[in-house]
Amino acid sequence: MKQLLLMAALASLSTSALATDTIPLSPDYRKDDMVWIGADIGKASIDTNTADDGYHGQVKLGYDINQYAAIYGGIGGISVIDGENISFAQMGVKLTKPLTERLSLYATLGGVSALSGDVSQQLKGNLGIGASYAITPRVSTQLGIDLKKGIAINSFENTDVNTLYWGLTYHFDRPDTSRKVIQQVNIIR
Repeated sequence: MKQLLLMAALASLSTSALATDTIPLSPDYRKDDMVWIGADIGKASIDTNTADDGYHGQVKLGYDINQYAAIYGGIGGISVIDGENISFAQMGVKLTKPLTERLSLYATLGGVSALSGDVSQQLKGNLGIGASYAITPRVSTQLGIDLKKGIAINSFENTDVNTLYWGLTYHFDRPDTSRKVIQQVNIIR
């Protein structure tokens, strides 16, 4: 039910974003900039009988389809306090709703699979929401929440992992903010 509500909310955001010309461009999108790389770290809450908290890290590579949608893939890991560790691969779609020229909201929908050799490596669902802020044209920061549904952790086959994360993203081929245009002006006396 929660997944259905999230998908309905994403659909309404994307259709309203495409219906008007007055919405600003996403701070994470430039016309000539298509590829980006990002990394995030955070706190993980794991739903098992023995483990409940851990730390999360991930690296992602993405491609902007347009100003509202991107595809991404990445690898990451979760280190749990009692010694259980998870390595995973993740891929999905990122939908963006610009609020201002620098601030946007986003939602992710995709799949995640455990990479450990002794567990099932089935593709499971991954949902996320967050906010992105463009610090410079090339660098943006994100704060988000992710839900990895039913991922395998050693003997626990269907474990939900919730993460609260902070990350940075670098956008290739964007102009640097330190470049300035100097124009000579003739003064008429």
